[in-house]
Amino acid sequence: MRCNYSTIFFIFLFILVMSCFHYSFTGTPTPGINSIAIPIFEDRSSEYRLKEKLNESLVNKFLKDNSLKITSIDKADGIINGVITRVLDKPSSLEKTERARQFELHIYLDVTFKNKKTGKIIFQKSFDGFGIYSDLSERDKSIDEAVEKLATDVLNNVISGW
Repeated sequence: MRCNYSTIFFIFLFILVMSCFHYSFTGTPTPGINSIAIPIFEDRSSEYRLKEKLNESLVNKFLKDNSLKITSIDKADGIINGVITRVLDKPSSLEKTERARQFELHIYLDVTFKNKKTGKIIFQKSFDGFGIYSDLSERDKSIDEAVEKLATDVLNNVISGW
């Protein structure tokens, strides 16, 4: 029986391709955590509806990611609690007259991710999300940018198993 090199090459290529099908770019969630609850965070800032915007963004990020099921607190394996500690507007660039040309809006957030079954804290971390605006009429858009960054950072920390 004669074996040609092209047959061996295609068999090798087939095995190589098939072995890569299980690979995923998604992080590996914490073992034992298949579902999470995300109650509305405490808000120590004076920003109107900020905690609701953040909760909605977080829930949407986790639903889109689909690595953990979102459920009620009583049914969840893990719980994500958070406190919006403050919102800060600060100048990021100045004109020649030393008047602010652009502002950075920062939202500071403390998050605790806890295994409900064991009571173990998986991580406790502070986050800073920011957006940039030039005019006061753009401030709401910068809040939305900061919220999206915070939600993405929290998601990445939860699903990476840190």
